[in-house]
Amino acid sequence: MKRHMILLLLFSLLLVPVSANSAIGMILETGLDSATKTYSHPVIVDGDTVHLGGRSHKELKQTFQAYDFSTLALDERVDLYQSTQLSVTWPAFKNLLAGFGSGSKLQGHLSGELFGIVSDWTTLSIVGVGLGIMATEYFVTYLFSYNTADPSYSPSELPIAVMIVGGGAFALGRIIQAIIPISYGLRYNRTLRGGLGVEKDMTDSWSVGLAMQPAMQEGLSSLPAVQLTAMATVALR
Repeated sequence: MKRHMILLLLFSLLLVPVSANSAIGMILETGLDSATKTYSHPVIVDGDTVHLGGRSHKELKQTFQAYDFSTLALDERVDLYQSTQLSVTWPAFKNLLAGFGSGSKLQGHLSGELFGIVSDWTTLSIVGVGLGIMATEYFVTYLFSYNTADPSYSPSELPIAVMIVGGGAFALGRIIQAIIPISYGLRYNRTLRGGLGVEKDMTDSWSVGLAMQPAMQEGLSSLPAVQLTAMATVALR
């Protein structure tokens, strides 16, 4: 039983440098994914092929600033929204359960993905350091001691404290990771609806209305007349 415990501690200690290498690999993979993958939907606006959305919320705003989607019919704009809106629920759960920014990666959110990778590997490394200190103490004070081994041996408070800090930071990081896809997805979808001119209930937010404006006109009878003035109001929400 004691040998198994020693092997387990050694294996945990060896995971620290391996984790560092894996973290670097995941960060590089994230950069390559961001440069090669697209999270957009092609649509023809005024004769030009426009990739709606792009790989970030910033690019989505730039697309709406460059092109006027009001020329499209409401049905087409609704279809565009439904095909390009970001999912929120599953990415949040995936970030919470699987971690390492995997849920943010589904949304094409590079910053959220990098935060998850760095947060998880850093906090797990802190836990690994605590295990390493505990393993070192075990070898020095127990295995290599000339005195009779004390069966009541217990680790000092330092490695336990380090592991508690690392575990707490790990849990906090996962909670933050779960919040990031919700915030990013809602913000992205709100900008998408505004640029396409659709409401949450998929009605048209680009409305044209008529308003009556009283005006005083000098007529032959010198009586005030009411002038109906048509005013087209375009409300972007």
